[in-house]
Amino acid sequence: MINLEGPDDVAAAAETLRLSTRPPHRALGASIEGEPDAVALFDQCYDPFWESVLAFVSAARTAVHDL
Repeated sequence: MINLEGPDDVAAAAETLRLSTRPPHRALGASIEGEPDAVALFDQCYDPFWESVLAFVSAARTAVHDL
């Protein structure tokens, strides 16, 4: 967990990113447990997770460059 101080849009993007880690984490756990649908579940949640990573990086980069 990361505690972030900064502009509201960066904090919102960080929270979205934090929440987006839950489905992939669950899918990895399901894979470890041997659930047959785990790979498909991971594939479904990967793109939303990665999009939230890119959104956070973009918002953070903009905030840093606007200082």
